[in-house]
Amino acid sequence: MNYREYLIIAASIGMIIANLVYIYSIIKPTHKKKRIEQYKLMNYASNFLEHEIIYIQLLMDDKEIREADKKLLSRFLEEYQKDFKEIQREAEEVN
Repeated sequence: MNYREYLIIAASIGMIIANLVYIYSIIKPTHKKKRIEQYKLMNYASNFLEHEIIYIQLLMDDKEIREADKKLLSRFLEEYQKDFKEIQREAEEVN
């Protein structure tokens, strides 16, 4: 695998993690263990997505990236931006 494929895989994993954190923040566990507060999870997810959005934009500006890879990256970028806006909106509601 070349570095572009690793980057695409990393972006995919990042999207999965961000979605899992978001889902976890919505579905509050019922057990009595101490859990991370929702605003912290939303902050972590927001920071992660913001970092990934910047990273993908930098990758898309790379002239060596193939068009097929750019299309895939643009799909990730759209999804990340949508999730980022949603998390920001919900964070404002929580605060």
